[in-house]
Amino acid sequence: MWNVFEQPWTLLAAAGVVLLIVMTFRAVCPDRQRHWQMAIPVILVVMAFALDLLVATDPEKVRALMSDAMTAGRKEDIPGLERLLAEDYRDSYHRDKRHLIEHARTALAQSPIAAIKQISLDLEPIKPPNASAAMFAMTTFDPNSLVAANYKPILFVGLRFSLAKQPDRRWLIKAIELVEVDKQPLTWGQVSSNF
Repeated sequence: MWNVFEQPWTLLAAAGVVLLIVMTFRAVCPDRQRHWQMAIPVILVVMAFALDLLVATDPEKVRALMSDAMTAGRKEDIPGLERLLAEDYRDSYHRDKRHLIEHARTALAQSPIAAIKQISLDLEPIKPPNASAAMFAMTTFDPNSLVAANYKPILFVGLRFSLAKQPDRRWLIKAIELVEVDKQPLTWGQVSSNF
């Protein structure tokens, strides 16, 4: 709430308080009025929005990374997804980044994605250099895909992301774990045997 880099409300409230103080001071001491006094609250308002827009905090960077991952998945952009993965990527099924990318290429060739709609994104408190997030999404597959033919065209998927802050201050995905499909607990190993 008080972090002025994540939201403008703290400085906007301070600007309101300063405006009241300046107005009171100008009313009580009319002989000490100066034009620049009214600029102080305006400067605080400008600073509130400038700090919010110009400074990207870790939670904002993590949310942007998750948004980029959703966009890459939605567009089936394998090179875009690859750029979001850390070099030391490893999850419970994929031994490294290359294994995940090859698995994604194979899976998307057999079951193209028609749409992905994010239902929720829950960020756990960030403790740099690590963070984690849980994402739930509704994934719609192409009607002619393997998944649509053998199971159903729309799946509700739950994923857990482990993220790592890199030396260049970027956040990258260190692991993606499949948590559930259609409210049923499931892992990569259980699903991957079908691809």
